[in-house]
Amino acid sequence: MKRYHHLTREQRYTIQCLRKSGKNQSEVARILKLNRSTICRELKRNRAPTGGYLGHCAQNKMAERKRNRALSTRRIKGWLEKAILEKLYLDWSPQQICQRLKLEGRRGVSHEAIYRYIYWHRLGHYLRFGGRRRKNYGTGKRFVSKIPERVFIDKRPKSIGKRRDFGHWERDFMEGKRHRAPVLALVERKSRFILIKQVKKNTTSRANRATLALIKKYPSKFKTITNDNGATFADHKKLSAKAGIKIYFSNPYASWERGSVENAIGLIRQYLPKGMCLKNIRPDYLQYIENRLNLRPKSVLGYRTPQEKFSGKLMKLFK
Repeated sequence: MKRYHHLTREQRYTIQCLRKSGKNQSEVARILKLNRSTICRELKRNRAPTGGYLGHCAQNKMAERKRNRALSTRRIKGWLEKAILEKLYLDWSPQQICQRLKLEGRRGVSHEAIYRYIYWHRLGHYLRFGGRRRKNYGTGKRFVSKIPERVFIDKRPKSIGKRRDFGHWERDFMEGKRHRAPVLALVERKSRFILIKQVKKNTTSRANRATLALIKKYPSKFKTITNDNGATFADHKKLSAKAGIKIYFSNPYASWERGSVENAIGLIRQYLPKGMCLKNIRPDYLQYIENRLNLRPKSVLGYRTPQEKFSGKLMKLFK
């Protein structure tokens, strides 16, 4: 039997007759060769105003819902439709599209209407899947320090935690298949601006060189970096001396203390999923990912983009 079925007018009148004759939902489903859940849903959604189930009332309700869905998508046309499709292709969510239109003072539409448009036109594959993510926080084994002279996050100025000033970054590695060719991610805490770079091998010297290369892009924008306790960051004293910045470490097994970079890696995973071999990723593709994420508006930034917050300039994202 089919698991889902759009009922016809004749089937609705048959349901009415069978229910009046005393048949239960399972018996009606068996007679019509439908799944019981289809009958259950039909009886709940299309109940008559006077109670019970009437075939013509059910048919009218279905037609009204279909008409309302069609009307809600008719407002999305012309430049608005083009703008929405353009941003969907850039992996924006309906909420981001809606709020960014408001920010730029354009005639907008609610995010619910955008969702209806998406489902009406079967564009659901452009939506990002926000499934629940589970994380393994360890087995409870005692943490053994391998990093000398660390300064933990508890010693970091409180103002950094409140994101008052620019120039304070979080750093982490995103590993590929078999822990090879990791990607280094740096995220500025106030603006959520992301920088990424591939590292050929997961060693302290290569991690430092990759970090210095990213710092050189915006040397005046770096004051501190906060790391996790990975052994790759063990040579932090040398990096601190070369870059002239302070480096802090989060507490062991406390990834929430570096929430910005953890969130950023989750976004990067949309383009570089777990288990993917990162060995042959081209630098221009990493730049493409970086641009996508830095030009995507965020609710936490008032629907400005990380690029705008980082540079202090508002851009025109809708043409």
